[in-house]
Amino acid sequence: MLALSPNILNLFDLRPGRAIKVFWLLISLAAALSAFGAKAGQSLAVWLFLLPLLVATVLFFPYDAGGRIMLGDTGANTLGFAIGYTYVTVAPISWQAAILCGFVAIQVAAEFVSFSQIIEKKAWLRRLDDWGR
Repeated sequence: MLALSPNILNLFDLRPGRAIKVFWLLISLAAALSAFGAKAGQSLAVWLFLLPLLVATVLFFPYDAGGRIMLGDTGANTLGFAIGYTYVTVAPISWQAAILCGFVAIQVAAEFVSFSQIIEKKAWLRRLDDWGR
């Protein structure tokens, strides 16, 4: 999961603000998982680790979404690592396996389809993608 998660975020860093939105979505899922099955004692430490990244993405988002500055590979990989680390430390093993399968499926799908084209074809995804720009 730690190897795949940075690349997953990087796959979505093709349009302004998109990688940050995916990061927020995945962090929200991690928060729900930690509320219902966090490993004892690790949840608070992980959220303290994530706090600077969460604040940074909130502050960075208007500029990234507006196309004035770019998250880039380094930023997307950093957020991706944070996602992988969070899931490895707070999610129960069964959820880790499910998320890993999802990450592998996304990775394989990216070899055959363009996520940008899929987003453009679905009105609700396009609206979500355009939010903040």
